[in-house]
Amino acid sequence: MVEDKWSVRFLDAAEAVRTPVVREAWEKLVAAGGNPDALYQSPPWLENLALHDRSADHVVALVNNGGDEIVGVVALRMQDLPLNFDIGERSFFGPRIRVANVLGSQPLLVADASAHAGLYDAIAREFPACRGLFFKTLPAESSTWRYLHEYGKGGWLCHAMNGLHSHHLIRLPETFEEFLESKNSRTRRNFKRRLKGFDPSVTPGSRLVRIDRADQVAMFLETAGVISKKSWQFRNIGVRVITSAEESVRQTHLADSGLLRSYLLYYGETPCAFLIGYQYADVFNATEVGFDHGLSEASPGTVLFLRVIEDVVSERPARWFNFGTGDAAYKGLYSNEVYDDALMLVMRDTVRNRMLIGSHAMFIRFREWLKKKMKRGEAPET
Repeated sequence: MVEDKWSVRFLDAAEAVRTPVVREAWEKLVAAGGNPDALYQSPPWLENLALHDRSADHVVALVNNGGDEIVGVVALRMQDLPLNFDIGERSFFGPRIRVANVLGSQPLLVADASAHAGLYDAIAREFPACRGLFFKTLPAESSTWRYLHEYGKGGWLCHAMNGLHSHHLIRLPETFEEFLESKNSRTRRNFKRRLKGFDPSVTPGSRLVRIDRADQVAMFLETAGVISKKSWQFRNIGVRVITSAEESVRQTHLADSGLLRSYLLYYGETPCAFLIGYQYADVFNATEVGFDHGLSEASPGTVLFLRVIEDVVSERPARWFNFGTGDAAYKGLYSNEVYDDALMLVMRDTVRNRMLIGSHAMFIRFREWLKKKMKRGEAPET
């Protein structure tokens, strides 16, 4: 327990969004934070969750410095987190743990170790059913990472659930031509060749459609759902695009809030690729993509990303293109900045939790060893 230097109180997310003094402090903290994942801890995103996500409870922790000044506004999602033991598509068992998911992963909180410790202690007291804290995309070089490990010395366990992964970003230039020029000559030639195939003069009707209005949402979800079922992700993972009436209402609200920025790519008159995206302040977030695998020779995935980058640079320009969590080879093709992050789980240091985390960490090490062994055993390409 840290000294009682910081006061913490909790509000329902909907109430926090509607409270002017809270919202003002909240927006100032977001603007000053410089977090690539700020969208997910922003007032309009929490408002959307409060209205349309009934699968979890959403609360906001307000941290004061002993006076009236709000020095932290931390968005939390109270949820059951599966601790998966899986290899490829096979899942052996996965206990579910009640956690407080810290949205945006880097709390909007004054840079002070005791403030962080005070927040985490307050969460544990207020929500005794929660067995831990969860940070979805926590940068390994962040102050939050350091504070958590300092906090861990006081009787908590810090577990990077799947080790470290690369988080890819594009620091966007002022023009699309500058982006192309930043690539080597071979990559530029390849990009231009792929783009030419989608030129309306070569394939009439080819176009990119930006989806940012409420009246476009139903059409977009229906079309993206059809494309998704033709993608490799659908074959390997399953449904990636929700097309329910509830999701349509949620996406419509995001459009009305100015956050929605999704895309459809047409090859001729045929919709062939989609991207679900959102823009908050100067960061564009790509959250889900897919393309018709039957048209892979035309490279719709490559063209989709290039045309989206071009649009994000030229219309309502963003400074950053955030690929979000998870490493993938294609992200490295476009990104120009990379850092390591992790899914971080923090639990009380008990015998039960130590055994659970220890077994999971051992399993992850075994899985990585198995992947390397299988890779070494693969026949060389001819």
